[in-house]
Amino acid sequence: PMNASALLFPIPRSIRSSAGIVRLPPTLSLQGAPIPKWLCRRLARACQTAGTRLTPGAAAGVIHTTLTDRGFSGISDARLRSEAYRLTIDMAGHVAVTSPAPDGLQHGLITLALMFEAAAAGARLAPLTIEDRPAFAVRGFQIDLAREFYPSTRFLKNMIDRAADLKFNTLWLYLENHFHAPGLEDISTPGGMTPESVRELSAYAAARGIDLVPGTN
Repeated sequence: PMNASALLFPIPRSIRSSAGIVRLPPTLSLQGAPIPKWLCRRLARACQTAGTRLTPGAAAGVIHTTLTDRGFSGISDARLRSEAYRLTIDMAGHVAVTSPAPDGLQHGLITLALMFEAAAAGARLAPLTIEDRPAFAVRGFQIDLAREFYPSTRFLKNMIDRAADLKFNTLWLYLENHFHAPGLEDISTPGGMTPESVRELSAYAAARGIDLVPGTN
């Protein structure tokens, strides 16, 4: 079968695989630098699909997260450096993710989650080391909400989750006048976004390292 790392998108800058197949332990725990709750939930779902369980207590295997500048000094751009990471998985399923900043740890753990899900779908999970960093400081996409398209907040959150999986960091919402700005409600449409929904969505995106950018008239 194809290596799980071959199915990653975007493609990491460097993948060094070894012979053999990783035998995931029945339980894994996160140790080291703290990880946001949403990311723990994302990783826990991926672990479950791969036949292991992420547990807060003692476990047979460890996913160790470390914040360190060591090994990343060659990246001159500070923003790109903060999103760089190194991920290693050994034969016994022990994992280490290192990065200079929390954004990089997030990308490394997302990569791990995607490989677990690929392995659950039949790909081969090999021992490896991945070294990666973004090619561009701003990476994102636009959703056009100005053409009578009024998605729910849940739909937009799902799009943000997908953007995080793709390691994007920007979501442009093209609104025109489809926003109920205080004092200007008479020129906005009934189905537009409200200040409350925008605050909720912006906080959700920010927690995942994504800038929510409005385009308004």
